[in-house]
Amino acid sequence: TWSEDMSSDLYSISQSDGITMTQIIYANNQYIVSGISGNIITSSDGITWKQTPNITTYVIQDLIYTNNQYFAVGNVGTILNSLDGQNWSGISSSISNNLYSMTYGNSLYVTVGNSGTILNSVNGQNWNNKTNTTITNQILYSVTVNQP
Repeated sequence: TWSEDMSSDLYSISQSDGITMTQIIYANNQYIVSGISGNIITSSDGITWKQTPNITTYVIQDLIYTNNQYFAVGNVGTILNSLDGQNWSGISSSISNNLYSMTYGNSLYVTVGNSGTILNSVNGQNWNNKTNTTITNQILYSVTVNQP
């Protein structure tokens, strides 16, 4: 259940429905929200929400919109992709580590996570493991691209 605080334009989630949400983005004229059980809900107005079909039960940790498509990354190597935010498909990451963050820049998608995991892709579909073996005891929670 969502409620809107009109005084501050902040959106909040009521825990009464038992769904804990993890991320929210606004892109391509819609809100996309992810949750801990693979839940993804969408809204064009921030008031009326629609549940998308779950294709994973793992926590979604991050959402991005780039190159006219949505991506979600999460636990157990989960990478999801959608062209419209409503219909999602799984992409093989070939890993089982949790992924926490994703970005795109300089013609390269990058996602990071547990055990120093670093994956990159030129097309968002085929992922290469670039994990540095000297940082495998580290958790990488965030990644960003410094654009000139």
